[in-house]
Amino acid sequence: MSGIITGPYFKAYFDYPGPLALGTMVAILEVGAFITSIAAGRVGDLIGRKGTLFVGAVVFTIGGAIQTFTSGFWTMFAGRFVSGFGVGLLSTIVPIYQSEISPPNHRGALACMEFTGNIIGWLIDTDKDAEGMRVLADLHGGDLDDPTALAEFKEIKEKVHEERESGEGRTYMAMWKKYKRRVLLAMSSQAFAQLNGINVISYYAPRVFEEAGWIGRQAILMTGFNSLIYILSTLPPWYLVDRWGRRTILLSGAVIMSAALIATGWWMAIDVPRTPNAVVMCVIIFNAAFGYSWGPVPWLYPPEIMPLSVRAKGVSLSTATNWLFNFIVGEMTPYLQETMAWRLYPMHGFFCACSFVVVYFLYPETKGVPLEEMDAIFGEGAVNC
Repeated sequence: MSGIITGPYFKAYFDYPGPLALGTMVAILEVGAFITSIAAGRVGDLIGRKGTLFVGAVVFTIGGAIQTFTSGFWTMFAGRFVSGFGVGLLSTIVPIYQSEISPPNHRGALACMEFTGNIIGWLIDTDKDAEGMRVLADLHGGDLDDPTALAEFKEIKEKVHEERESGEGRTYMAMWKKYKRRVLLAMSSQAFAQLNGINVISYYAPRVFEEAGWIGRQAILMTGFNSLIYILSTLPPWYLVDRWGRRTILLSGAVIMSAALIATGWWMAIDVPRTPNAVVMCVIIFNAAFGYSWGPVPWLYPPEIMPLSVRAKGVSLSTATNWLFNFIVGEMTPYLQETMAWRLYPMHGFFCACSFVVVYFLYPETKGVPLEEMDAIFGEGAVNC
């Protein structure tokens, strides 16, 4: 909605909403997404990855139709809330599906492609061996006797048997007791993706540029230019994420983003003739840094580190964390822009610095590690703890 919220027609049509009303209209989508992202863990195990994706797409389309034919504030509110239900399902299951069908050496690139623009383990885990083998074969050219496909099937099947024999529970409580560290890491990646400030820009870019001195149509133009750079910045991870690794990308992104946000606040504080151009440059640098780092990787990392038996549930919690913090940032930003002014941006720069520290000391590297061997990097064996 960032391209329309400062427009005169939008303001007049919705009776000139104040900062809190505007924040609620924007952020209510995240409330719906939060609700279904929690439910998606169970739904994804019951009806499968494909079924959940279909339901999510239908619900999102219904919400979009309501928004298209909105008659006022509350209709738009309802439409975005319904769309949020679809977004929560899709944003939880898509990363799981991608991680489960991708080979280890290309898993990161494929997840990053999704950010720009699961069926095998689930099928085998629910004793649909023939269907699981068929999908694996299709991913390797269609030959049921393909050695790579057969080896992957054997590895996944052995992992499923190992987890069943260990008596490992599949409830949220059992997951928390055994995989607490993994759950917290998955949730923290999504929390920092929001606390690092991206939706201050993504949702409210025209307001940011107006605050810096760009007026009306000029602010919209700068928003469009910034969005193009943002899209282009999501392309390098296709190549880099499986070469540099997850940690290097997150760490470098955090440093650049923190510096850009602090500089944004500084230029706004001194308010000199060069401020409008300087702020645009700082915001572009921030968005580009986010686009290649904290944008795609937090969607890749959680399904990588969660074991098959609780993968859908673990990813549902991490995705719910994303939408919870997304809502908080979206709801509060218009109000904080008026009360904190330039200080808002260094505050998010501080969160970027915090994310650097957390990744540096706590995040293990997952580059090239098969999902079935992820226990090793966390120092866990097959025995239930």
